[in-house]
Amino acid sequence: MIASATPSIGTSPILAVENVHAGYGDVTVLRGVTLEVGPEEVIAVLGANGAGKTTLLRAIAGILTPNQGEIRIFGESTRGVAAHELTRRGIGHVPSGRELFPELSVEDNIMLGALSASRDRRQALRRRVLSLFPAVADLLSRPAGRLSGGEQQMVAIGRALMTDPRILLLDEPSTGLAPKVVSMLFESLGWLIREEGLTVLLVEQNAKLALTIADRAYVLEQGRCDLSGRAADIAGDPRVIAAYLGYGRIVLAGGAGIEPVAEGPPGFEPGTDGL
Repeated sequence: MIASATPSIGTSPILAVENVHAGYGDVTVLRGVTLEVGPEEVIAVLGANGAGKTTLLRAIAGILTPNQGEIRIFGESTRGVAAHELTRRGIGHVPSGRELFPELSVEDNIMLGALSASRDRRQALRRRVLSLFPAVADLLSRPAGRLSGGEQQMVAIGRALMTDPRILLLDEPSTGLAPKVVSMLFESLGWLIREEGLTVLLVEQNAKLALTIADRAYVLEQGRCDLSGRAADIAGDPRVIAAYLGYGRIVLAGGAGIEPVAEGPPGFEPGTDGL
């Protein structure tokens, strides 16, 4: 990883979400979510449509202010801290839908991630991104709106990496992409995780893929996190198998168990949530 001015935090959590409630207007989406992400951990967040996964990442990134609870980054509360300041403190966010500037060039979209860095640092970060996604190097002058979905996702991840994050928030990176492109993206992410020790909080509709690369996982249901543990244990949990790796819908609140669904092929995985 390129040298960062962020001080070492030892074994303390990089990110701590403590009893967070959040939503939109009168609609409450998160209802007391608590989770932690340690240094160099990959944490997967699973959940059905509307479970609150995107809302959780928006709250962590400072886009949404929690109604209750605390979010701490490097031990310090983020309450009242603007999203751009959280980026400077080490949170990189790849939102659902990528949210690129379609009329700007790929180069400009990528470089927007390092506006506050020195010229030498910007160039070092740029070399890092282009080495990770060499296909992007041939697209730098093209408007971002003219790229394929996979190319846009590379640019969105590249822009976040230009901030040199200590923790990367990834919101449904595989959505709408061909399996070959998904494989390539996750191979690149795997390299960052293995070789650079990047910490990742991953919201991903492909539960099988997410659990393959994650150290631990949390499952959200109706805005609550009632199931968590090592990724291998979560992958073997009958409720998760029924909800994401086979048939059924997960029901965690109150321990009601599994509700079967009328139909759905083996390996069914829910799509993105809009919340």
